[in-house]
Amino acid sequence: MVTAYSGVPCGILCRINGASTHYTISCPTTSIQNRILVMGLKWKIQAIRAVRSLIEQHQSGSPRGFSNSDLLAIFVLAIHGSMDLSDQPEPHPLSPLATYRHMHVYGRMKPGKEHMNAIYYIVEQKGGISNIDQHAFGFVLPILDLLYNARLDTPPRYPCSRQLKPMVQEGLWTPDLEAHQKLKTSGKCFRPSSDASLPTAPYIEPKMVKLLEVMAETTVALDHYCRGGPGAPDSLDVLANNCDWASYAILSLPPYIPLAMSQGDLHQQPNIDTTTILYEICRLCTLLYLDMALLPSPPHTGIKLRHSTRVLCLIELIQRKDPIEDPRAFDFLTWAMVIGGIAARFTKLQVSYSKLIEKVARDTPWEVIHPRLKRYIWFNPVCDEPASIIWFQSQQESLSE
Repeated sequence: MVTAYSGVPCGILCRINGASTHYTISCPTTSIQNRILVMGLKWKIQAIRAVRSLIEQHQSGSPRGFSNSDLLAIFVLAIHGSMDLSDQPEPHPLSPLATYRHMHVYGRMKPGKEHMNAIYYIVEQKGGISNIDQHAFGFVLPILDLLYNARLDTPPRYPCSRQLKPMVQEGLWTPDLEAHQKLKTSGKCFRPSSDASLPTAPYIEPKMVKLLEVMAETTVALDHYCRGGPGAPDSLDVLANNCDWASYAILSLPPYIPLAMSQGDLHQQPNIDTTTILYEICRLCTLLYLDMALLPSPPHTGIKLRHSTRVLCLIELIQRKDPIEDPRAFDFLTWAMVIGGIAARFTKLQVSYSKLIEKVARDTPWEVIHPRLKRYIWFNPVCDEPASIIWFQSQQESLSE
C-alpha cells in the first residue's frame, strides 16, 4: 500500500524517518541505536522542511494539486512526530487488540499538531475523506483521526466510515454456551429492564444504551476469540468494525461536565446535579474501558491517567453529597472505582483509589463483588488480574488499620 506512492523525495525522506523510529523501538538495546536516533532526527528535519515547502507552494497558488505521495509523506511524518521510549509499566494485561494494529508501537508516538493539521488540510483540499484513495488511506486515516483525538479528548474530525455489523446474523460468530451466558450478563446493568418495570438506571443517559450494548457484545465475542473453540470469530478482523464504530460513538459524545472545569472548580460547585455527575462518570469509565480492551493504547498516551484523574475527582465529589436513593448506583460506583483504579495503577493516583476501594472492600469478598462487576462492561483477560490485586490489597489495608 505504501510503496506505490513513495516516488518523490519528500515521501522517501518521511519513510526513512519512519523506518528509523520502528527500528529504535524494535531493537532498543542495539549498539547502534544512538546513531540511528541521530540519523533519524536529521531525516526528520529534512522531511519537515520538504513538507512545509509543499504546503507553502500550494497556499501561494501553485497549480499543482496534492498527490497520494504527498499525503503519504505527511501521514508517515505525523505518526512518527515524536516518540516516547520511556519504560512505563502496563497497568493490566494487554488485550489482543493492543497488538492487532500495532497500537503497542504507535501508542508511543505522539502525532505532531502541525502535521495533523497538514493532513486535515490536504484531505479537505481533495474534497473530504470520501474522495481520497480508499485503497491506500481509507482505513488508516480514520484510525489516525480516532487515536489523535482520543489523546486530546476531542471529537473525531472525520465522519464514521463504519457501519455496525450483526456478527451473529452474518455468520461471523456463533456463540457457544459460555458466550450465550455471558451475553446475558455483560452490560446487563446498562440495559433497560425487559418488562419496563424499572426506569433506566440513574447513571446512564438513554443515548449511551446502544453504545454500551455494542461494547458488551463485542467484549463477549472477543472473549470467545481468546478462548477459541467452535463458533469463535476466525480473526480480530471480525471485531474491528464494531470496535471502531463504538470508538467513534463514545469519542463523539460531548462531556456532561465541561472539561475546562478543573478539580478545584468542581469542588467549588457543590450544586452540580447528581445525575449529571453520574452520567459523566459513566462516559469517562466507558472511555477508560475502550482504552483498555477495544481500542487499547499504552500508558504513554496519557489517556488512562487523564480520565482516571477525572473519575476520582467526580466520585469524591458525589460522596460528599446526599446519599443516592437508587441502590443501583452503589454497584455502579464500585465498578467505576475499580475501572479507574486499574487505569491508575503505578501512577500518583494509586493510593487515592486504594483508599476509595478500601471502604467497599472491607466488608465485601472478591468472590461476591466479581460477578457484580461483570454485569457492566468487563473483559476478564484484561480486568480480572489487576482488579483482584487491587481488591485484596485494599482489604489488607483495611485490616491493618
